[in-house]
Amino acid sequence: MAWFTPTLTLCKTRLAGAEWTSLSSAARGQGQDAEAMAQEVIATQVTRIRGRVAANSKNILGEAGTIPDELQGAFLALWVYEFITRLPAMKALLDELRVKSYDTALSELAAAARGDIAIVPPETAAPEAAQAGGVSVEVVRARENVAAPCHMDGLL
Repeated sequence: MAWFTPTLTLCKTRLAGAEWTSLSSAARGQGQDAEAMAQEVIATQVTRIRGRVAANSKNILGEAGTIPDELQGAFLALWVYEFITRLPAMKALLDELRVKSYDTALSELAAAARGDIAIVPPETAAPEAAQAGGVSVEVVRARENVAAPCHMDGLL
């Protein structure tokens, strides 16, 4: 499995059951749905990771919504941090280890963008138009230069 689609079930493995219950209650208290909020954070972090991976021209993006499993730990650390910080009353859940994991995850994304982390190509790549470089353009022929000095005599 070189690339995978992150799920809420996977993300919840980084939270204790009581933490998810507390986060859900806090979201309801703010008139929000915790699961919808969590899915939004998943989508945001997937986009963030795909953008960093695509920053290195050697990398090939997988199908939409997938990320390389080399960055699964970084994804989960980013998701936990971003989800908890969306609920200001729950910042007590951001202990020193989670903040350090978040910082490490950001460093890993920067390393992936520089090419310091080898990303295994996906089994099924995204279409060429969805790759970072997009569709390439090839010049078939160059135009002949008609503005030679011999043709410019008398101008000015």
